Amino acid sequence: MFILVISIRPKSDGFSDSRRSKTKWVAMLGYDSLQVEFHYRRMLQTENPDDDITKVTVRGGLYEVDLTENVCYPIYWKSSKVKILRGNWFVTATSEPLEESRSSQIEDDHFAMFEGKNVEDFQISGEKKSSVAILRTQFSTCHVEWYAPNEVFLYYDSTTSKFARTLATGLGFSKVSYSGFRLQRGYSEDANIYDRPPPITHLVLVVHGMGQKLASGSIIKCCAKLRKASHKVRKIHFSHMDTQRVEFLPVAWRSELVLDGGIVDTITPKKVANLRQLLNSSALDILYYSSPLFRNEVLDGVRNELNRLYKLFISRNPGFKPSGGTVSLAAHSLGSVVLYDLITGWEPEFMHEIYLGQKSCELDMSMVRRCSRDTDFKDLLEARETVRKLERQILAGNKLVKSDGRPFPFKPDNFFLLGSPLGVFLALRGVRPQGASYPDHILPRQLCVRFYNIYHPADPVAYRLEPLAMAQYASIKPLQIHRSDTLTMIPYDDMMTVAYNTDVEQELTESPDEEGPSRPPIASPAIPSTTAGKRKIWQRMLGSGNKNIAVGFNAMASTHANVPTPANESTELEFRLDYEMKETRIQSISYLGALTAHFTYWDSSDVALFMMQSLFPDEVKWRQ
Repeated sequence: MFILVISIRPKSDGFSDSRRSKTKWVAMLGYDSLQVEFHYRRMLQTENPDDDITKVTVRGGLYEVDLTENVCYPIYWKSSKVKILRGNWFVTATSEPLEESRSSQIEDDHFAMFEGKNVEDFQISGEKKSSVAILRTQFSTCHVEWYAPNEVFLYYDSTTSKFARTLATGLGFSKVSYSGFRLQRGYSEDANIYDRPPPITHLVLVVHGMGQKLASGSIIKCCAKLRKASHKVRKIHFSHMDTQRVEFLPVAWRSELVLDGGIVDTITPKKVANLRQLLNSSALDILYYSSPLFRNEVLDGVRNELNRLYKLFISRNPGFKPSGGTVSLAAHSLGSVVLYDLITGWEPEFMHEIYLGQKSCELDMSMVRRCSRDTDFKDLLEARETVRKLERQILAGNKLVKSDGRPFPFKPDNFFLLGSPLGVFLALRGVRPQGASYPDHILPRQLCVRFYNIYHPADPVAYRLEPLAMAQYASIKPLQIHRSDTLTMIPYDDMMTVAYNTDVEQELTESPDEEGPSRPPIASPAIPSTTAGKRKIWQRMLGSGNKNIAVGFNAMASTHANVPTPANESTELEFRLDYEMKETRIQSISYLGALTAHFTYWDSSDVALFMMQSLFPDEVKWRQ
């Protein structure tokens, strides 16, 4: 709502914008209201005002007001413009502003009648107070009557309203008390210059996955849900934090790409057209990214849009970098794979070159085996075998990146993966567990400080990452993120590391040495996870005397027999990678939960809380 009060102190002004419908108005923050009022008055006093006067940044820096058109629009993404209103008369009961044309007429008549006069001169006592109007202004569908400077009422002139007033008057009720709407001059709350959000200290760029072509602009709505959830979490868990703030910006890369020129639509059969259109607009994005023809276009689209947003943000927030502001990335579904490839510079052509070199090595060694009879040839064979092992280690270590520099003008502090299939992509690319405490072979520290794989247990698209870092974690449960409404919150570094008991149960129920009914499964031990001291959790599990846990571990390890295990290999990750949401009761017993689980991250207060705790670790108040 764009509110104007002539000849009234600025504190009584309020600026609002319309949302959802033409009659729905939302008041701006006090700081924004005063800023717009200040620029409005400067515009009236300037002959040829420039953009510095006519355009005002509002709503925490996400929107801009254009006073020449009285509209508000987003800065960082495309969306329709919303009308703003500078109003000065409101319905007292609802704080809704009157239309600008009516408000201006009421304002003119009000000042013509009462300006420069004392209010006491118009005080009317007794019964006449509710029946004698000292001023009346008529409109096409309603009229306004003044009984005193602070007694102003609006009446609608519809047949129903007139009949109701006549009936009420006949029964002895006053016109004011029965059918009038009291009006007030100025908004119900004073605008406060300190009513503003803290400065942005953490920027999170949010990349969407597949399906944006089907629902254009949905990433903007999803990002708004995430922003709303973070605001809710902030009020509850970070109310003490008044000098820092995180902002989420949507990276809508898909809407601007025209990958096939419509050729896929021409070859799509007409039968079950709606279903085919759904698949073409969603699942086809995976094929596009797997295609050598369109993959680079997708990468360029994400990179260009992300860099555009960052540069625009820095230009509008010049104090962000000097004050130590940090940038993090969040990606959903396929977007996490695209963003990972951009960060690491992974190229399938480079991987293919290594693969061809390995095949050539295998061919040469087979020729040596057929013709070698001499000791020198055996030495050559052993040397080639050594080279082959080194090449296989390079391949397993994911040293398949060939980056010519950073794809972004910043180094991301955090990388949040939401419902990500990155794990299966890396597994099919040849990434294997390395046994290092820090998973540099997945995402090197020099490219990103921390990364988190957040997923819903019923999400059919999401995969784990920890078993690709260390083979042992295939039998370790992921950490469960805290619920936002829980009373107890243990730091994630201090949470218990719990092993799956699937292998143990199978050994107990299927062992041929046992007779009679199988025994109930034995609960997995809970062992504290540590970041300091590098305590060997697996050594304690195997050395604790629990035979069943040892059997379970051996069964798990046998599935990774082809993974080398050096003698000095670490047995615990420096920090956890996989974080699992807690599913509801309905989601745990029904496949219907899988249909919605992939999109449950955006409005989840639990996910918002986890991200806030990761972004502001020094501000978290853990409750144990």
